[in-house]
Amino acid sequence: MKWLKHLLDVFTLTLISLFLMVLLYEEDSEILTGSQVAIQVEGWDYQYSKAEVFDRFERVAKDLDIAIFKVITDHKKGQVDKAIYTFNKKANHHTITPMNRSYSYQQLTLDDLMKRDVRGDYFILDSVANPHQIKAALESVGLKVAVVPIKRWMIYIDVLINRGVLLPFVTLLIIYILYHLYDRSKNFKTYATMRL
Repeated sequence: MKWLKHLLDVFTLTLISLFLMVLLYEEDSEILTGSQVAIQVEGWDYQYSKAEVFDRFERVAKDLDIAIFKVITDHKKGQVDKAIYTFNKKANHHTITPMNRSYSYQQLTLDDLMKRDVRGDYFILDSVANPHQIKAALESVGLKVAVVPIKRWMIYIDVLINRGVLLPFVTLLIIYILYHLYDRSKNFKTYATMRL
């Protein structure tokens, strides 16, 4: 029965390694890796021009001494292309490279950014003390904004459920419990006779 225990251990390590790889690739394709806060601009009332809105992003980033990244994601047949613009480039001390080498990241210029929509996803890689300050500043230029802290455990659960990894983990857990019960019941007989 020892070989079964070793087989279970090898299978578990393989499954956990695969899960971590899938998790990292999923995170890399959906968000900017290492992000602490996501800013989702869901609407814009057009009272302010696009230049004024992007200028407000720049001022907010400078006031908080952080870099805000506008990320435009394009999913193509198994490949993810991201166009990224950095607000407050002086505060950016992060190197942004894709984990998956088949993905491509392109840095946008201000002229390219002006051709893009204001709505979309923005990410902050640094921790933010007061996300409500960001929300209030961006809503003052007519944006409908949601500032969401990124919780890694939500990504883990999403990958577990959506990528079909939950069933193997549950099955493996049940097998481990059954093996543990078998091993304890086998040793229980020996332990009980020694106590008598």
